[in-house]
Formats: sequence, structure tokens, C-alpha cells
Amino acid sequence: MSTNSSATTVPPMQSQPRRRKRKDQACEPCRKAKTRCDHTIPICLRCQRKGAAAKCIYLTSGPNARASSPHTSSLDGQINLHDVNNSEANAATSPIATPAPPFASSAAFFGPTSFSASFLEHGNDFVAEGETSGDSGSMLSPNSTTPTSVNVYPGDKQTLRLSLGVKILSQLPTQATCEELMETYKAKGLEYAFHQPTILYCMKSLWTTFGHNLKHPRKVEKLQDIAQLLTRNTTQPLEDAEDGRAWLSSMSGQRFRWEILGILFCVLGWVAAKLKSKEQETFPEAQFGNRNHRFSFILEMLECAEGCLNICSGLDVGNILLVSLLWKINTLESLCTGDTSLKTWRRQGEIVSAVTGLGFHHRPHQPNMPVSTTLEMKRRVFAATFSNDKTLSVFAGRPPSLSHRYNACPLPLDLPDEILLADKQTLQEAAQNLDSDGWSTDMTISTASRIRAYMLYAMIMDEVLEMSLGNDAQFSEARLLDIRRRNDEIQEKLPPWLRISNVTSSSNSLEWMQTALKFVGLQCSFLIEQAFVKRAKGDCQRLLDVSRQLLAMTVSIWTAKDHFLSYFSDNDWVIMCYGIPSAGVICVELLNQMEAPHLPQSYLPRSEVIQNLSLLVGFLDWVRPTAPNAGLCGRMLQIIKRTLDKILDGPTPSSALPRTNNAASTPMTDAEYGSMQLDDLDWLNTIDWTTGPFVDFRMDQ
Repeated sequence: MSTNSSATTVPPMQSQPRRRKRKDQACEPCRKAKTRCDHTIPICLRCQRKGAAAKCIYLTSGPNARASSPHTSSLDGQINLHDVNNSEANAATSPIATPAPPFASSAAFFGPTSFSASFLEHGNDFVAEGETSGDSGSMLSPNSTTPTSVNVYPGDKQTLRLSLGVKILSQLPTQATCEELMETYKAKGLEYAFHQPTILYCMKSLWTTFGHNLKHPRKVEKLQDIAQLLTRNTTQPLEDAEDGRAWLSSMSGQRFRWEILGILFCVLGWVAAKLKSKEQETFPEAQFGNRNHRFSFILEMLECAEGCLNICSGLDVGNILLVSLLWKINTLESLCTGDTSLKTWRRQGEIVSAVTGLGFHHRPHQPNMPVSTTLEMKRRVFAATFSNDKTLSVFAGRPPSLSHRYNACPLPLDLPDEILLADKQTLQEAAQNLDSDGWSTDMTISTASRIRAYMLYAMIMDEVLEMSLGNDAQFSEARLLDIRRRNDEIQEKLPPWLRISNVTSSSNSLEWMQTALKFVGLQCSFLIEQAFVKRAKGDCQRLLDVSRQLLAMTVSIWTAKDHFLSYFSDNDWVIMCYGIPSAGVICVELLNQMEAPHLPQSYLPRSEVIQNLSLLVGFLDWVRPTAPNAGLCGRMLQIIKRTLDKILDGPTPSSALPRTNNAASTPMTDAEYGSMQLDDLDWLNTIDWTTGPFVDFRMDQ
């Protein structure tokens, strides 16, 4: 499919301030020193030679424009990302500003208890002055998609936003680097938060449309033109698209937006983080400056994406692209700092706030509702957000941000990614070929298949979390038994090729998706049985059975690591999310049986589980030091290894305890180990995973 525009130059949105004789604008240090500037982007050669890179900034307004305080960010050593939003809001509006209407419409969602609900329920009975009956409710309508008008201020705010945009564009990697990383993304990427064909198309459109202006050396004035165009497009509402053509044209070509550019930055950083060892050796050779270190490249991509988000926030933008940008920034952040970072948890709250603020949760199914590209995208994003909210909640043991009680969004249809970019007729025909529950019938697994299955389990997880993390009033044994029954029924609702008992596929990527679904299904059963044992004091046999399956699957990822080599960077997450909880339950039971052999015991094959625990120790030791959760894996290695020593050899003198050679961990003292209540199912909760010398989130290259 061709791009929307073949233009290679960008028309400026307004008359651009220039120096006399239309010369290129000098950077501020050169201008103030009255020396010749070579206009190199992002830092001129003179500032590089003088070591003044942090002060090198290009301003488009006259001498009255002042730069903000220096910032240590590699994105802009002179622009604080928050200054764009914190500039003086009482400045006079410029002549080009769009006057605000008496009542500015908003893209925000307002529910049935909102301040305007009583008026909206009566339709045309209430019409604002100057409106026609057909516009009734537009003043406060929850369904309005027109964003709040944005006044463009002269001086600080406008200048900072434009300067930030220029810096972001100047940090965009070369076209060759982008194309190389996108080929890797296309071959290996499993897109979950957005839509892979859209991302690939928009990257191609970016270089087709603006490639001439992005050639090195990049000039300030050309980047300013692009930045102004992107800002103007971002202030416009993202219209709902009925088919793929309308969807792509709304965010590509001359309609390119800051949101989609931020998403592209995140994808570039994500792919760089996922490169295999041999790919890591050759990738930095094509980079410049600090980018010859892969981690520096990832951080720069993250900062650029955050800069795009900052511009969008200053423009009060709210749409599906912004939600996806928030998601991807959080994902990339977690790859740098780990999943226990409080910043990662806060960002997840921002994603949930954006989703509910836009009303994605309140989209009840209507009979005979036509299928559209935008509608399916929104359903996918909401389902992915809801599922990820439960995953992080389980991992951290914290209450989820989004409850199933407020969910009125139907599942997305099980349509392939390519179909969503087809014409309207093809889209409708594909939807009609699905079964009555919205599942595909051609025995294939798509991104939508994975999202739908995750959502079914996430609804169950949310109910279990209410009882596991809530107060005593939330718990009911009868309700827990009902949840167990409904969880077992999910397998019957899934197509046969998605069920736990059937994990066979002709490709590694599809097999990895099947394996991931099996992990989620077993984790859901694990949470139910764990709650049953802890809260209802029930029999632990079912919990042990599920734990054995989870542990066996976890170590199989390591024993078959060559088979899943493309996804090796997820190993630390698989271990911490699935392997460690199940290993904890098994270790506790082994110790109980060893210390009280005369008591009735649950069935637990010692040979099998001890072998798998030993393999888990090897798996933990194999996790690379640069993995996001390497520090956590190193500490858990110590705990499980010492538990195995106690099970196999009994108590040993502290001097005889072996030391691990895992660089990411520090051995525990006997006092620390002895203080753990190993005969308590809550023993993992006594471990502070995020403090002490056991955690090292650095990603040295």
C-alpha cells in the first residue's frame, strides 16, 4: 500500500521567523558570542570543541526568547521537558491562535453520574445558545471527539515546544538504522499494545514524506517545519476510521502526529533491547556518539518518546495513539529499570487513567453494530490494558487499578492484523466468517486471539485478587468455588488450538504465543488454589499439582532455549512471574514433609520436583546480568539453592555453604536465611526484593 503523500518537503504552517537575509539561525552560544555557527544539528561543532554541548540550543524567536535552565538529558541539554507545560499560562495569545469557543468540547468521556448526565438524557430538550437542535449536547456530550482548542502562546511556551520538537527530530536515527531495526521487528516482534502493520507503514511513511528534510546534516529550519506540521496535526482530533485506508491516512504522510512518532521511537528502543548477542556486536558500528553503546541508544529512544508524550500532554491530546504511546513508554522503561520500579507502577496508573478517561471501558455491544478499524483497535487496547493491569498487580501483590465491575467493553474480534487494514467490505465479510463467539475458525493464532484469551483469564484474576488482596468482607468460599468452576470452563470456550492440552505449531512465534497462553492459564489456576489454601484453609493438593506444572514449564523454556532463542530476553520475566511462586510452594511442602514425616502428606514426587528445582537454579544462574530483573533472579537463586541444600543434605555449617558465581547476586548470611519462615506459605512475602545488595538494575554493555 503506498503512502499518502509523495511530497518530500513540508509546507510551513505559518511564516517562520528568520534572521536577516534569510540566513540559518545560529545557536544561542554562537549568537551571543557573535561568532560564526555551522548550524550542525543537534550540537554545532564549535560548542562540541568548547565542551558546551549542554548549552547549544537553537531558538526561532528573536533575542527576547530565553532558554530554560540546563538539563542533563541527552535529548536536550538545555530544555527541561516539563518547562513546556509549566510556562506562563497568562501570556497573551498570538494572532495565529484559534479563539476558544464559549464551551470548548473535549475528547474526554463522561459517564452516567457526570455533571451533564441529566441534561444529556433528555436529548434535544436542552440546547445551548447558538446551537441547533442537531448539535444538542455537544457542549457536554460524552461522545464528543473534538479536542479542547489549543491557544498558541508566543515567547517561552511556543518556543520551548518548537525547540523540543526540533531536538526530538534531530535525535531520530538514520533511515538505514530505522529500516534495519524494523526488519528485525517485523520478523520477531509480537505486538500486543498496538498494531504491527500500522507501525511498519508509518515508519515507511515517515521517511517517504520527510526523508529529504531528515538527511544529514539536518538543518534547524527544515526540522522546524516538520515540528510545526506535527504539532498542528496533533491538535486536530483523530477521526474514527471505518476501514484501513482511513485509519492509516489519519496518522501518516502530511497528517503525521507526535503520538505516532513517539510510538516509533519506543519500537526502535524495544527492538534494540531485544537484539541477540551477535546482533548487538554489529549494531553499534553504524551509530554515532554515545549511541555506540546499545543501552545509551535505548535510553535516547526512551527520552525522545517521553519528549513526544510531553508535547502531546501540553496540547491536551487524548486518543488511542496516546494510550499506546503511554503503554510503550512504560514497557521500554521496564526493560531498563525492571518490573519492580515504582515508576513503572505509576505509569501503569497513567495508562488506566487515559483508557477510562477516553471511555474505552464503556462501549457496550450494540446489535448489528458495523465493524470498523478504529472500534477494533480501541477494543484491543482496552483488553490489553486490562490484562496487563492484572499481571502487574499479581507480580507486585498490589490492588489492580481497573476493576471488572466497570468493564462494559466487548472482546475484540479474532481478526488477523492485516484484515484491519482492508477495505470496509472485506472487513465486514471477515467478521461474518467468525463463529458466534467471535473466534476465528481457520485454526490460526493472531494477536487478537492472544488478547481475547488473556482477557478471559484477566477477568477471573481480577475476582481472585479481590479476595486475595481485599479485606475479609470480600472473601467467600462459595464465591471462590464458583470462580474455580468458571476458570475451568474457560478452556471449553477457547478454540481447540488454544487450549492448554494442545500446544503444537508449525512456527516458533506461534508456539511461543501458545506457550504464553498456557502460562497465563496455569497462573490463573495457581492464584485460585493459593487463595483457597490461604483463605479457606483447604487442601493443598491441587495447588501442588498446578505448581508442578508451572515449574516444569518454566524450566522447559531453558532446556529448549535454542528453540525459543528469539524470545530469550523474556526469560527473567518468565522465571519471576511463574517459576518462583510455584517453586516457593514446592519448597515449603518438601520442607514440611522432611520435618514432619509422621503427619499425613500430600502427593509430591520428590525426584521430579528436585530435578526441576535444580534446573531452575541453573536457569536463574544463566539469566544475563543485563536483564531487567537480573538482580531479583540472583537473589532468588540463593534462596532456592540453600533450600535444596537443606532438603538434600540437612543443615550445614555456614563455612561449608557454597558461594554462587552469579555476578548479579550476593550470598545471604546465615542470619538472613535462618530468619525466613520456610514452613509458611507466605515465605516469599518476607523477602524484600527491591532493597539491599541483591538488586542491581544496571544494564552495562
